[in-house]
Amino acid sequence: MNEMDERPSLSSVDELCVFLMNRIGICVSASEAATTQELVNKVIETWFTPRLSSSSSPRSSLSSSSPTDSALKNNSTLPDLRYSTNGPDDLIKFFTLWITSPTLELQLKPLHRPFKVLKHWENLSNKYGFIKENFVHLYGSSSASSTSVNLDPIVSFQRNIFTAKWEEMKTTDPDVLQLLYEEAKVNVLDGRYPVDSFEKLAAIQAAIELGPFNPKLHSSKFLKQMIGQLFGSVSHHRSSSTSSVKWSTSLTSPFTQSSSSLENKIIHYYRKLGNVTSKTQLYRNYLQMCWPLPYYGSAYFHGLIERSSKNFVSLISNRLIQVWIAINPIGVHIIDEKHSRLIISLEFKRFKWELALTSNSQSKRETQVPSIFFYFWSRVDYKTNLIQVISPQAYLMNTLLNAFHEKQSGHLSRRQIYSNDNDFNYANFDQQPTSIQTSNQKTSQTCNYKGNRKYRS
Repeated sequence: MNEMDERPSLSSVDELCVFLMNRIGICVSASEAATTQELVNKVIETWFTPRLSSSSSPRSSLSSSSPTDSALKNNSTLPDLRYSTNGPDDLIKFFTLWITSPTLELQLKPLHRPFKVLKHWENLSNKYGFIKENFVHLYGSSSASSTSVNLDPIVSFQRNIFTAKWEEMKTTDPDVLQLLYEEAKVNVLDGRYPVDSFEKLAAIQAAIELGPFNPKLHSSKFLKQMIGQLFGSVSHHRSSSTSSVKWSTSLTSPFTQSSSSLENKIIHYYRKLGNVTSKTQLYRNYLQMCWPLPYYGSAYFHGLIERSSKNFVSLISNRLIQVWIAINPIGVHIIDEKHSRLIISLEFKRFKWELALTSNSQSKRETQVPSIFFYFWSRVDYKTNLIQVISPQAYLMNTLLNAFHEKQSGHLSRRQIYSNDNDFNYANFDQQPTSIQTSNQKTSQTCNYKGNRKYRS
């Protein structure tokens, strides 16, 4: 029996800390056999107080606690830091639990058991976690050395990648908008959302966190002192020329200009916001600038792109470049992780993909490298081009791509979405294919995976 299939004791109770994107931690007590949906309900019950009449009780008798509960009981003068919301349905619709670490990020399904996943996280990280130096070393580079990375995971309350964007755009719940804003802000500042209007987003963020623009207070000097606290290190990402990237867009890192220029532009847009005091409106303004981004609401995977190949488009001067592979209902989006630059964005109708184990002929020992190939028609040179993404997370990418494809085709049933008995079951992840063949036909639409089940691109 697979060790992942072990059923926890129903009587065992443990505490779990769930983090919001603003780094607030919410502690809940639950059985080790609790499902994702049960824990989501407990988080909502603990931290998000429904807007009920004063005669109604906003709390039920669920066994849960938060870091602020005891403080609130001991000091009535402390503000209630819990969110208010129109009701649990709004939160359940948009958010779920994720388990993330620096090398691996996984959204849990409603019937997964988070305590069980955490128990086996080390095994999952060893199999699917991406550490560039270690992976390059396996790929055959003698100059690479192994690097030790903290693999400790956290459980977070984040946007559900299967949430329809149009549903977000319709919501009026101020606290749902705040959670969505906080997640989008983190993705912008981390470079996961390359943008060409960072100064406008930064101005909205400043208005949310510092209040309406005050010309006597909010000077360039003041913002320069606050820029690290508000926006992180502006020198974290460095720019390089994009002239060699045929299909890149203008979307680049916000940190490619001098800090003085950035401060002045932020002040300019900050001033233009005027005396807007409604944070709900500012949350929506921020999100309205993020919603058009093709990679908004994506799941992110780590990988490498290899340059030198007869059938490979020359993207960049380095032989291997570390990238984010962002996947959402629109398609797949490859982002230069170092420079926060969009390399290419492909809608599902524009590309085909194929999962493969490729042999590395350059390695001194024979190694098989998990890869996923993306075939697409270039509108620039009118040729079918190929991108090979090398990553131990190729299996996970393939699973998610198929889920979105089947959902769009109407082939993904409600049972498949919520059931634990499908490709998203972590126990099944151990059942890797015994052989995966890479087709030499660029127009190939299928690949053999998991018992020769065929997946269309």
